[in-house]
Amino acid sequence: MIDIDGLSSIETVNRPTFLLAHNPFGNINEEQQSRIKDYIRINNVHAYFCGDTHLSGVTQITYEDDQNKQIPCITCYCSTPNPRDTYSEFGVIVGEWEGDSDKAVLNGWKWKSGIGFEPDEKIWKRSIFMGMPENKSPFGRKKSEFEICIDSLKKPSLEGISDLDYRSKKMPFTGREGEMKVLMDFLNDDRQFLWWAIIASGGTGKSRLVLEFIESNMMMVSWKMLFLQDAFFISYNKSNWFDWSYPDNLLLVVDYVQIRSQIIAEFITGLASSCTLSKKIRILLIEREADESALWYKNNFDTTVIKGTRYKEFYKLKTINDEKLKKLASNYLLENYSKQINENELNSVLTQLAEVDPEKRILFLMMILDARNENTEKWRNWDKNQLSDYIVKRELQNIKNRFAGLTEDIYKAYNRLLCFATMTEMLNLEDPPVDLPVFLQKDCERLSNAFAFNSELMALLQENELVIRPYTPDILGEYLSLVLFQEVFRSQSEKEAVIEAAQKIGGQNYYIFLGRCFNDGMNCAENFKKLFNEKWFFITPDSNENKILLSVCLYILIFDQDPAAAMETVKRLENLSSENRGIEEIKIYLAESLAVQALDQDPAAAMETVKRLENLSSENPGIEKIKICLAEGLAGLIRNQDPVAAAEVVERLENLSSKNPGIEEIKACLAEILVLQRLQQDLGVTAETVKRLENLSSENPENERIKMVLAEGLAKLTRHQDLAATAETVKRLENLSNENPENERIKMALFEGLARLTRHQDPVAAMETVERLENLNSENPENESIKRALAEGLAGLTRHQDLAAAMETVERLGNLSSENPEVQEIKLTLANCLVKLALDQELPAAVEAVERLENLSNENPGIEDMKIFLTLGLVGLTINQDPAAAMETVERLENLSSENPGIEKIKIYLAESLAGLTHHQDPVAAMETVERLENLSSENPGIEKIKTLLAESLARLTPHL
Repeated sequence: MIDIDGLSSIETVNRPTFLLAHNPFGNINEEQQSRIKDYIRINNVHAYFCGDTHLSGVTQITYEDDQNKQIPCITCYCSTPNPRDTYSEFGVIVGEWEGDSDKAVLNGWKWKSGIGFEPDEKIWKRSIFMGMPENKSPFGRKKSEFEICIDSLKKPSLEGISDLDYRSKKMPFTGREGEMKVLMDFLNDDRQFLWWAIIASGGTGKSRLVLEFIESNMMMVSWKMLFLQDAFFISYNKSNWFDWSYPDNLLLVVDYVQIRSQIIAEFITGLASSCTLSKKIRILLIEREADESALWYKNNFDTTVIKGTRYKEFYKLKTINDEKLKKLASNYLLENYSKQINENELNSVLTQLAEVDPEKRILFLMMILDARNENTEKWRNWDKNQLSDYIVKRELQNIKNRFAGLTEDIYKAYNRLLCFATMTEMLNLEDPPVDLPVFLQKDCERLSNAFAFNSELMALLQENELVIRPYTPDILGEYLSLVLFQEVFRSQSEKEAVIEAAQKIGGQNYYIFLGRCFNDGMNCAENFKKLFNEKWFFITPDSNENKILLSVCLYILIFDQDPAAAMETVKRLENLSSENRGIEEIKIYLAESLAVQALDQDPAAAMETVKRLENLSSENPGIEKIKICLAEGLAGLIRNQDPVAAAEVVERLENLSSKNPGIEEIKACLAEILVLQRLQQDLGVTAETVKRLENLSSENPENERIKMVLAEGLAKLTRHQDLAATAETVKRLENLSNENPENERIKMALFEGLARLTRHQDPVAAMETVERLENLNSENPENESIKRALAEGLAGLTRHQDLAAAMETVERLGNLSSENPEVQEIKLTLANCLVKLALDQELPAAVEAVERLENLSNENPGIEDMKIFLTLGLVGLTINQDPAAAMETVERLENLSSENPGIEKIKIYLAESLAGLTHHQDPVAAMETVERLENLSSENPGIEKIKTLLAESLARLTPHL
């Protein structure tokens, strides 16, 4: 107990200091309060503890009114329970420091008669600020501005976010154990300061992975981990930090790096150069596809200091495999919709996912599952844009529901501003930019008033600030903003005003937004193509950096345009380049655009485009990248040329390579064109070609690309060799792989060579090769290339086995397929072997093989080749069946043909079966079969093969009529 009169005689030490009193601060007189405030001010007191009231509570004591300096006044319960006391609260409060910070967490337990102690919701897990005069820590150390800023950051609110946003955690998290270990290794590295980047396409799960890593390691007392938000970078911009010390190890995560790459680079440089670090600091960046050639990296991160503190090469996050995706889908439906899903339906979902998004990203899986749950069977036939359109309309309806009871104008105003904010990063309603069009400024005022009196609407703003942020997840935000752009801005003049303002206000962010739209394929959507082809949509910006970003957008746009539109876009790039001759990057994107354009042109037009590349290269002899683009353009020419013209192109490329001996990429192009030239002319890769590749490789021992082309050339060489030559080539592949153990493409070529070797070997040697592949597979369980090669090896083994042994090998192939359901090539190899079994076996066993083929086809409805293999199996059955059974099989073929009207091969095989059936029928039955063949021919007048089979059948039957 402290006597107020004796306070001045008490000396505090450099440790946490508390006042313990009987009376709450507000219950003592003003003179006593003033004396206590003086003591608090002078002696670094952190809290005032008291009792007396018999009721718990936390208030604040303000001891510096003008600076709003406060410490908490914590009032405890009555400490001894008394069942006859109906007024008092009985209990205990325990406070615990949050590390070496200025906060503590209170936990209150309250006694209930007959029950005992229970957590008190009023006090439980309550975080309080422990007053720190002059920004000192609880242990007397003065806090740096950096530490103050880090400790002031709040966890972002989850109000108003979409269910598809990673922060909602609507999708269960599983299947990333390896990635979690990789991140932990990053933290555990002995170096004090490091930065790293996780990259992947949008929607793969980068941000969710890092969020789960942080939350799963919250109990690591030596680490503080958090995402850096806008508030941090605003504070950093206003400060001049030189003391980067922090009492704990730090993991600081930055998402959407590209939009603030310059300030992040400065931040990393400051940390890397600091001598004030006392603990480990890790910076983890999250961005879409990127490497050292990315514009944001080249412009800001390409420095010795920054490169020297990078942990490793950027970590490319891969999507999880099909089995884990199935588990995610099953859990998602169960947890969110209380629904179960069977294996066949899961396969259908994954088939549709691959159609919508070949990368099989988790975001698109969520969208498909939501559509499946909410919609009819239409989702099974939707492409990416149709699916996105459905989900965006649903999200807009959810937003509209929040505006119930308000006028339509308020809802439209919000949509207009949401569209603009998504294009430009964010929009402050209370302080809108001066360049904002007048009609949008009025929207800001209208919304500010509406939000001020509606808590439901305030939730849309997430941080309880009058700021509209971009819609997330960003892939959906891009689509949503483009939909809104065309719906809420009706007139052409409004649209042009919005784009001009977005370019001025958003600047770099606007062009990054456009680049992401193109990368995500938004320009493929029919309803957006016209928009992206409008010249006014690409206003030439003022700054050089944004001009470069504009050239990036125009370059990406070319990939999904028809030749005429692409030519127009290239002209726009040429104009941009001629207007900005000093900007090298624009010239490079023009060169890359010309190289891409040449690939889609006819030979004459492609030759003209390559000439433009040659002119651009000669005008800019010092730009190495343009020469590389010229090499790629020349390499593309050979695809559609006759042997004489192809030889001339090879000669031109050889000359380009000899004039630029230091450019490795040109040599690699030459290597690739040597192989392509042979394949283009159906000559196959010869030993002479491989010898030239080996010479190129030995002259350029550091050129990985040439080594890969050499390996692939050797693998292709095995296609035309006998056993001895194939074995020798495989040996050369093994040596190349041993010399380059990290090169996956060389390993793939080796596996292909081993698989092909089994086709030539006797059964014993082939079995040994297959066993080698099986051992490689068990040592590298994640390597799909080995699995594919093993499947080919098993298939090759069956060529030299008797029927019983071949059946056993096919069983092994079936097991391999079952263990790797996501690898389509294994399924097709299995189907091919089943067709051979059906042809080689007696009828009952052949029927069983065809049934397995049918099951495979039903399990994989999206694989066209599987249906063709089933057709071949059915055709094989008809050869050995009696006429009645053969007719039943033909009817199955007819059904298969009608279910797949777009597959011409099935119709041809059906026609062959009908024609073959007539050989074993009496004239009357044969004529009926010919009539069916006639109907098939009339339904498919463009298929000459069916007409020929019909004519031959009629000619054979004529003598019997």
